Amino acid sequence: MIDLSKLDLQREKSALHLDLIKKFIQENELPSSFLSTAWQYYLPLSLNLLQWSQEKRTQDGKSFILGINGAQGTGKSTLAQLLKSLLCEFGLNVVTLSIDDFYLTKNERNQLASSTHPLLKTRGVPGTHDLPLANQILDSLAALPSDEKISSLKIPRFNKAIDDRFHNGDALPNQFVDIIILEGWCIGAKPQPLELLETPENELENSEDLPGDWRHYINQKLADEYQVLFSKLDYLAMLKAPNFEVIHLWRSQQEEQLLKQQSDTLAKSQIMNSTELKRFIMHYERLTRWMLKEMPQQSDITFHLNDNHSIVKQDTNNANWTHYIKSCQLMLVTDLDASLLDEQYSWTAANQSLAQLRALSFPVIFNSSKTLAEMIPLSEKIQQQFQSPPTAIVAENGGLIAYPNDAQYNISVSSVDIKAILKVAHELRRKNNYLFTGFSDMTPEEVSSATGLELKAASLAKQRNATEPLLWYDSQEKLIEFKKSLEDAGIRIVLGGQFIHLMGQADKADALQQLRAYYIKKHPSHHWLVVALGDSPNDQIMLNKADLGIQIPNKKRPPFNLSTTHSIQCTEYGPAGWQQGIREILQSFYGIQF
Repeated sequence: MIDLSKLDLQREKSALHLDLIKKFIQENELPSSFLSTAWQYYLPLSLNLLQWSQEKRTQDGKSFILGINGAQGTGKSTLAQLLKSLLCEFGLNVVTLSIDDFYLTKNERNQLASSTHPLLKTRGVPGTHDLPLANQILDSLAALPSDEKISSLKIPRFNKAIDDRFHNGDALPNQFVDIIILEGWCIGAKPQPLELLETPENELENSEDLPGDWRHYINQKLADEYQVLFSKLDYLAMLKAPNFEVIHLWRSQQEEQLLKQQSDTLAKSQIMNSTELKRFIMHYERLTRWMLKEMPQQSDITFHLNDNHSIVKQDTNNANWTHYIKSCQLMLVTDLDASLLDEQYSWTAANQSLAQLRALSFPVIFNSSKTLAEMIPLSEKIQQQFQSPPTAIVAENGGLIAYPNDAQYNISVSSVDIKAILKVAHELRRKNNYLFTGFSDMTPEEVSSATGLELKAASLAKQRNATEPLLWYDSQEKLIEFKKSLEDAGIRIVLGGQFIHLMGQADKADALQQLRAYYIKKHPSHHWLVVALGDSPNDQIMLNKADLGIQIPNKKRPPFNLSTTHSIQCTEYGPAGWQQGIREILQSFYGIQF
């Protein structure tokens, strides 16, 4: 049984991550657009890190080390701090390091400039870091708390305003560190082929390093000592700027922010003006351009930024994808209508694949626009047929998630309340004479007629908490106008296979993140890989956010584009297409024939 009186309490509880991100944005004076970036891209990464760190600690008792690469101004330190905040909320102990903190002191760089090359006076390029100290700190952190010889070690911190280290570093923690985050502009970089060093990259190299001694020194250091440091990384993420030219603008913005933060007159005087900054960035240009070209093939995940710092897409790089997927526990998250279910609401054509998934103990989770009242009986029928344990259920397009708890469900709601949605929609209809009919307007008999559901099922379909399906009878122009007015009120329109759905900001993709977190905590020894299946534009974002998306063709709509790195395009409809996609996975990766 479901206690619907607890919905408001669960709604508040489920918004914890969202509130944490909003607080982070406020404290760091970030633009409001960062909320979408953090929610869609960085929160899923934090959930993966939670899982991977637990696995590594179980297997060898060591810390998980994440590297973050990105040119100046891409937001590396912001990402590192947000991940730390999210992971600490999960109960993990996290330490963030920047390769900038391991710059040689100003005096050491002056000595290096005198003995090797004058350009090494400027911090930043490989060869200007204290690599022995960086390796020692990283190794010591990963060995905590068993290493008792590190009590005197301090994590250095660098003051860019004075171009030198702070006098006092940070003490190492006295307990196990779950995750170490190492961020920096050249983290994970590979050396250039020697033939690319022959021609000067810019005015600085042409006038002050024409023979190439400086750039050869940098490249050699990168090929040797830096690869030792980078080999310690378990995972590498890249924040990829759209081009080198925009990096100068972003670095200028960093200097402006640095100036605002300084109260000391001497420190303010050390901050670079535009001419000094132009020269400074030229020190980084060669390797930055090389990484923009080469790094996406090396990093485990690449976040592609536009000129406004927003992420336009992400790429994952699993070179050994077949081996990777074999080591995972699959979590199947599926749409229902025209996907697992046909027009008669039957799943018979998918029976063989459902039986195989049950034998492998891979959970099948429903993620539909249907109500929870509709989905629980359906879920119980399939569980009884295949003798499978209860799974979570995602209802009303991600607006509501029910987690199994013995014979009951714990309900989490993360959307705008249905009463608020109806109030806005009905007022707009009254004011503008829009022609539409929603489920709230229909009798059970009318819902049955519109959907093909039996009368009892139609009654269940009307028991909604977070979304309103409707039939639109007006023009496309009026629909666009209606959509804009709803968005102003915080309500979205999503196109389904048959109906238009009015809903809050939560969606099917958001549910994937919460499901992953739930199953990680429930089964921490498993490495979960999410496979999503769907047929309509309403499923598009869910498939794109999954590790592997399976698109089933829809008889009424053209196929949509999938941006996920790994995807399968089925050719059969409904449950037959559903089985086609599952069969391809099980045959290709597990050698299972059926």
